[in-house]
Amino acid sequence: MKNPASLQPGDIVKIAQQIIEGQEIKPRPWLVISKNLLHQNTIGCLCLAITTNPTSPYVLKIETKNLLSGSLERINESRVIVDKIVWTRHHDIIGVVAKTIPQFYQQIKNRMKKDVLEID
Repeated sequence: MKNPASLQPGDIVKIAQQIIEGQEIKPRPWLVISKNLLHQNTIGCLCLAITTNPTSPYVLKIETKNLLSGSLERINESRVIVDKIVWTRHHDIIGVVAKTIPQFYQQIKNRMKKDVLEID
């Protein structure tokens, strides 16, 4: 990504094609959850997986009304997996494809705090 410092929590980014355990997968959307300061001072960011095939009970459905701008393929089927946190390098990010509204991002944070993380 050309300017990783511009990434904000709640941005939906597309991650470049990767090879995992010998299998190629197509570019996928991920939701940025790390702070802008981290993006400025490191080579990556923390993200949550977005899927159209949820197997985890820890998902939140994304709807068109949850997007402030941009779009997401298969929006009616997409869900954020709040228990699948990954680190991705800036150079693997193709770009920002959408931005979530603050209320939806707050729902994600609340769900992570309640169901996934031991944070007070």
